[in-house]
Amino acid sequence: MLVRSGGPRWSLAAGCPSADGHATATSTATHNVTESAALEYAGIVLERWAVASRVSVAAEQPVGGFAGQYRVLSALAEAGSCQRVYAVDGAGGAQFAVNGAVDALREVASDLQQGRFLLSANDPAQPFGTLLSWPDSKTIEKSNAPRPARRAGALVLLDGATLRAYVEPSGSSLATWGVESDDAACALLSDIARAREQMTNRPRALLTAIDGISLLDGAAISADGAVRWNVAVTAAGFTPTPRGWRWPTHA
Repeated sequence: MLVRSGGPRWSLAAGCPSADGHATATSTATHNVTESAALEYAGIVLERWAVASRVSVAAEQPVGGFAGQYRVLSALAEAGSCQRVYAVDGAGGAQFAVNGAVDALREVASDLQQGRFLLSANDPAQPFGTLLSWPDSKTIEKSNAPRPARRAGALVLLDGATLRAYVEPSGSSLATWGVESDDAACALLSDIARAREQMTNRPRALLTAIDGISLLDGAAISADGAVRWNVAVTAAGFTPTPRGWRWPTHA
């Protein structure tokens, strides 16, 4: 665990370039206010994420964007205050980590739990949209399926480290990835419904569309023809109504 000291934690060693490319003094006390703030902010990003990348920095929306933070992080790496790494696949080549983070990741890699987990989309433990980019989906691009985002009330279903579903805050629609049969669709919907009931203040919402396909029209067959969504929602315990399928409860 990282513990912050009472004074400035992040500094550049003498002779190392600062964010603007000029030499800097040993003590952060001699830095100007802008540089000190930039260093402190870069340190906060590193401490929060352990591994900072373009995606995670963008989620912070700092002044100057990733380009501005990249200069500061590069200077910190040259000073030995952090490390240049490639720790997260798909997060780009510009990654920086607190010292020791990569070794810590290697140590726990074999202990990572497998299975499905439903998380809030904006939960810090949910990596998509911060450490990882949301997966590409041709179905979403060509339909009215919800675009995944770290929105309050939205939910994501992770299968290990793989994103399987994104549920809109209203519960009226969801997007899926890697569902290739009616049985797989039923299992996915059942897992979401059971966990969602404990995580939302709208447990009895109506599901009306999946991957942009209306559940109010016919069999609601997936774009590749592999899944009959109306069959899956019935098997998963959803209740049909004139306005959509009511999410099941397990009380």
